[in-house]
Amino acid sequence: MKTATRMITVLAVVGLFAGGTLAFVYRWARPQIEAHERELLRQAIFSVLPETKSYEFSDKDGVEIYQCKDSSGNLVGYAFVAEGGGYQDKIKMMVGLKIDLKTLGGIEILYSRETPGLGGKIDSEDILQPAGKTFREQFRELEVLPPIEYVKGKKPTSSNRIQAITGATISSRSVVQTINETVTKVTGILKEEDKKEK
Repeated sequence: MKTATRMITVLAVVGLFAGGTLAFVYRWARPQIEAHERELLRQAIFSVLPETKSYEFSDKDGVEIYQCKDSSGNLVGYAFVAEGGGYQDKIKMMVGLKIDLKTLGGIEILYSRETPGLGGKIDSEDILQPAGKTFREQFRELEVLPPIEYVKGKKPTSSNRIQAITGATISSRSVVQTINETVTKVTGILKEEDKKEK
């Protein structure tokens, strides 16, 4: 009986110590993690709309929208986070939409846990053949009206199409679908706001 009590006491003390240590490290590291995430977000904004020199944040109907401006203070477009389900987990990306609300500036993957070597290529520098570009590069200057589509194993022939990653159709489809849904939502919000201002 004494052995069992002693063992339970030792396990409880070790568990409390380990839990306390984890809580301390989490609280200590949390500000650094958040600062790192903010920096990645900032870099992604400048990447998806390269002419951006400054931006202003606004939360519109639960959507984080960044109004991007050039060095003269002129609006060049909007950046926003799009998030949807992938093959294994969520895919979170920054999307740049030009001021015409019809053309993408580009995308950056912020978070993805897709299968390495397959769906993981959504964020890789591997060139897709026959498209001749990386998966992300295909979204630069891509038209969103009509909605983006993907093709398998051949070069896209339309200004609103991208080539899917071979062996990762679900991941490719998820990115396209998430962008289409979020662009529709964001353009609706922006057009509604424009009506209110007039």
